[in-house]
Amino acid sequence: MQLNKLIKDNKHFLKIRLGFFRRYLLNDNFKRNSLYNHYFNKLKVKKNVILYESSNAKRINGNPYALFRYLVDNPTYSNFTHVWSTNDLNSSIVKKYSSYKNVKFVLYNSKEYLKYLTSAKYLINDSTFPYYFIKKEDQIYVNIWHGTPLKYMGKDIKSTTSDHKNVQRNFLHTSYLINSNKYTADVLLRSHDVYTLYQGYIANIGYPSVDFVFNTDKRKLRELLGINDDETIVLYAPTWRGKSPNSVNDTVNEIFDHINKIKGNLPPKFRLFLKLHTYTMSFASPELKKIAIPDHLEINEMLSITDILITDYSSVFFEFLGTKKPVLFFCYDKNEYIKERGLYIPLEELPGPICETSEEVIDSLRNIKSIQKKYVNTYSSFTKKFAPNDDGNASKRVADLIFNNASFPENEVYKIKDERKKLLLYPSSLLNNEVTKDFINLVTNLDYQNYDIYVFLDQFSHEDIKTNILKLSKDVKILYKVGGFGFSLHNYFWHNRLMEEGIFNETVEKNIPRELYVNEAKRLFGTSNFDSVLDFRGSQKTSVILFAFGNFKRKYIYSHYLCNDYTNIFYSNKQKVAKNIKIIFSVYKYYDKVFTSIDPDLIDKTIFNEFPDLKNAFKPLKCPIDYKNILELAKDNIKTFDNINYHCEEYEMSDKKIKISGIALPNESYVNFVFLGKLIYKGGVSKLINAFNRVHSKYPNIRLYIIGNGSLEFYLKNQVLKRGLNNKIIIINSLSNPFWILNRCDCIISLFNTDKNISLMQALVLDKPLITIDNPNSKEIIDSYGIMVQNSEKSIAKGMIQFIENGYEQKHFDFVKYNEKTLSNFYNEVFDL
Repeated sequence: MQLNKLIKDNKHFLKIRLGFFRRYLLNDNFKRNSLYNHYFNKLKVKKNVILYESSNAKRINGNPYALFRYLVDNPTYSNFTHVWSTNDLNSSIVKKYSSYKNVKFVLYNSKEYLKYLTSAKYLINDSTFPYYFIKKEDQIYVNIWHGTPLKYMGKDIKSTTSDHKNVQRNFLHTSYLINSNKYTADVLLRSHDVYTLYQGYIANIGYPSVDFVFNTDKRKLRELLGINDDETIVLYAPTWRGKSPNSVNDTVNEIFDHINKIKGNLPPKFRLFLKLHTYTMSFASPELKKIAIPDHLEINEMLSITDILITDYSSVFFEFLGTKKPVLFFCYDKNEYIKERGLYIPLEELPGPICETSEEVIDSLRNIKSIQKKYVNTYSSFTKKFAPNDDGNASKRVADLIFNNASFPENEVYKIKDERKKLLLYPSSLLNNEVTKDFINLVTNLDYQNYDIYVFLDQFSHEDIKTNILKLSKDVKILYKVGGFGFSLHNYFWHNRLMEEGIFNETVEKNIPRELYVNEAKRLFGTSNFDSVLDFRGSQKTSVILFAFGNFKRKYIYSHYLCNDYTNIFYSNKQKVAKNIKIIFSVYKYYDKVFTSIDPDLIDKTIFNEFPDLKNAFKPLKCPIDYKNILELAKDNIKTFDNINYHCEEYEMSDKKIKISGIALPNESYVNFVFLGKLIYKGGVSKLINAFNRVHSKYPNIRLYIIGNGSLEFYLKNQVLKRGLNNKIIIINSLSNPFWILNRCDCIISLFNTDKNISLMQALVLDKPLITIDNPNSKEIIDSYGIMVQNSEKSIAKGMIQFIENGYEQKHFDFVKYNEKTLSNFYNEVFDL
């Protein structure tokens, strides 16, 4: 018997190891993560190595390139090795520096790249490192963002939800965020929800790339481009508008049409040059390509000889301010662009005219002197606010700060101070269910003046989740998950053992791959310093394990498995969910506290036979009620049609047609009962229908509204038809707002014997009588505010009759006082106050 078990176990363990090799060989991302993890743990940091990356390795340009150019030939920094990450090892810049002994180029995502990313002391980027990147404690990550933002960034872009997740994550690893001005630092960090979480330095000391505007040899550049001394240089540099580089679209053709019109109507001695996105230029005609500035030329080098800049929503005009030369804003699609993307600064406040047609651009060029005079004051104020450090010496200041630890005034180099306690909440997904409702209620009612609250969300695509994100308080910050574990064979094996078996034996416990979870927490949250983390969902195995063994100060978990329904599942060894629950329970002991919404004295004590360590682990922690929202949503929106009153969610009226999307209001001449919940427990709702059938035979003036959806919806509707109760029992698919109908009915029925039936508290807010199944956890509520019945047709029917015949004198529930008490307890427990 033991031999057979040993053979079976060995086969399974071999299968796990083979699973690692299969994924390593077939999945490039898995392999790359694994290799990065290997080098991260193996290689030591080399103090004189600098790794540069710009434009996600698509080009060698911008701020990292400007800093590189300042350092590479500077004798003060001759002992440094400069390594560039690039996707193109044949570019002109690679060829230019290939003979330098202190300069190396590595292919992005290659093994060499991974080695330098884990071993270079200094990491310089103008965007983001890959999702698998983790900054080591003795590495210095300098993020010099690629421009001052005019367009919306991060969460402010309404057309996206989580596209900024890796930018957000990179900021949490950043040691120095270099900016031209304070405005940029504030926008970048706030728009990515990390302003008060960011632990690095902010350095508003100027962008190195702007040095090119001041330090470029202008005469040499004019000669290179064949520009005569008497020619006025006009540079057109619009932002990239496309969504995909794979095809020409109407936007690209529209740009070319405008360029040709402007080019053909320039004033005498004016010469037009173009700086378009690489993808746009790939579709340009040979004639237009002739006036495009060379790829190897930095745009800010071109700005040094530019007399007039034409742009739109690009940040390039900020870097041109130091020249004191005029800017024209050619925004031919301004309404569409602002609606889709959004701008931080209104167009009418910009330091130049807004042209909507090519004719207006041509007219402005012909009257450039008067335009320059008109905007002189606006231009001056913009320069003071957005370009205070544009003097040609930004690269020197950045180098002095990073490599020489130079001192700067506190208003230029500083850390953000926020004394509030920081809490990270993890609800897993935000799919529509009772736990999500509780979570939204909690987040809505938290005190954001005294506490800094973050919500961590998994990757998602479900529309319900996007909808529920919009329901969260605007004060909460949302961190989005990106990427995954970097496994070695060893920690892959033990992680899978832990996921499959839980911690029920000494072998698994001794081999918990703690380093894997510590590194994953670092990867996700960088140098964030949370006072507490709370896994509110408590049912996603990977996250339960991650938070248990990640390096967090205080870690808590909320258990939703302690109601009778789940206890029955818990002891059903035939069901997969029972096994997963047991695995999760085996990890509870590694948390500081395990919270539950029910009184710990009511927990089935047989659980402790298997988990004796948890006897004193459970702490009661209830969630507040979002009573303001409930009372607001309970208001009617009534429209009348054919003498019937409807609650309308949509209503359109024209001369000939009326379009109504809504539900007929409960008739006040009836006694109206209502049930709200999932239609998944066959016995429960069927019992309610049968109980109603009993009562209706005696009291025909009653109606029952069943609101919900689930696998039993069709079955229940058939059951209603068979009993001839059509129009007596009204089954309504889930409503986005059920509160108006709860408020319109006379009595709310709560069926399920769980601690998560939100109808109880909603009913109390609406001052509605309750009929509910006998449940020790809700007994305290029902004794004061409703009728408690047994879980049988007869008892449910008896409760309904009791209400019909005698009514119920409803005691007012003080929901404000309830919330105050609940929240005070929450803060005390979560922050150990």
